[in-house]
Amino acid sequence: MDSKRLNLCGNKAVLIAYLYDECSAEEREWISSHLMTCTACAQEIDELKGVRSMLTEWAPAEPEPQFQLVSRNDSGSRPWWHSQPVRTFGLAAAALLVTAVAVSLVNLEITYGSEGLLVRTGWTRPTTAPVLENAEPEWRKEFETLAQGLREEFAESQAVSASEVSLANAELRDEGSRTGMADDALVERVQGLVDESELRQQRELALRFAQLLRETEVQRQTDLLRIDQQLGELQGFTEAEVVQHHELMDYLVLVAGR
Repeated sequence: MDSKRLNLCGNKAVLIAYLYDECSAEEREWISSHLMTCTACAQEIDELKGVRSMLTEWAPAEPEPQFQLVSRNDSGSRPWWHSQPVRTFGLAAAALLVTAVAVSLVNLEITYGSEGLLVRTGWTRPTTAPVLENAEPEWRKEFETLAQGLREEFAESQAVSASEVSLANAELRDEGSRTGMADDALVERVQGLVDESELRQQRELALRFAQLLRETEVQRQTDLLRIDQQLGELQGFTEAEVVQHHELMDYLVLVAGR
């Protein structure tokens, strides 16, 4: 209390507490007696009371409404398209048509045929008749043809080997009858000829399959290279189409705004 008495003059916190009745009764009585003797503090209290009354009377301005009431019979309530010229609708229809054409140009078609993997866009779409969905793939026909050829060649090789073995048996019988060769030696020689024939057939078959695998790998690498090239061309076409489409749309918007 004593320190407040010493610091009352110029102490706005104590004066504000007195103004808003936030001090005790003893402090309020003492401050009131001080204001009767101190002209500066009394003047400051009067100024604070004036500011308080001004704040009480002040009120923020009413916000302006964001809507407007219009009569039902007002001509301004007509739909917006009644006031638009016919030319604007023509430009809008042209813009929609150009957009549809630009989208159709980016059609992508990937097929696999006798020439390998083919990637086509709307720029290179062929005019031939579409292939039926139930048609047999080209690669399956080629595979069946190759398998049939291998089976025929294998059967022919077996027939030749059988004829060779029969001829060898006949020769060995004649030779055995002439020289008096034992039956065991004759059987052993015949078995050796049979084993040699089977081994030769296995080697030929393995060589043919190795060649087939090598050709398949070469074709696969060729297809991958062709895919990379055609995808690069497709990306270039797509970017060019997008730029052209944006330029055309900007032009239409500019013309429509005139």
